[in-house]
Amino acid sequence: MLFVVNRQEEKQNLPVSVTELRAESYSTDGNVVISLQTKYSTNEWRYSIPIERFRDLVIDLKRLNCCAAYSTGQAHRTAANITS
Repeated sequence: MLFVVNRQEEKQNLPVSVTELRAESYSTDGNVVISLQTKYSTNEWRYSIPIERFRDLVIDLKRLNCCAAYSTGQAHRTAANITS
């Protein structure tokens, strides 16, 4: 999983590799508390995230999966046309 860090001075998004991602608990306001660790840090970060954001994430993952399947299918069809 990658998270993006936005550095103002560079004006670009750099991905940060996440090595651990866990659902810890529910917060008092009903959000899900997650913890994560990154590749180059021993720190554990905790975030309180509304459940709706996870639904949005699932929708995004399905969309990405669909796009990946389509582009893979396109690559196979293109390769078949070149070899025939």
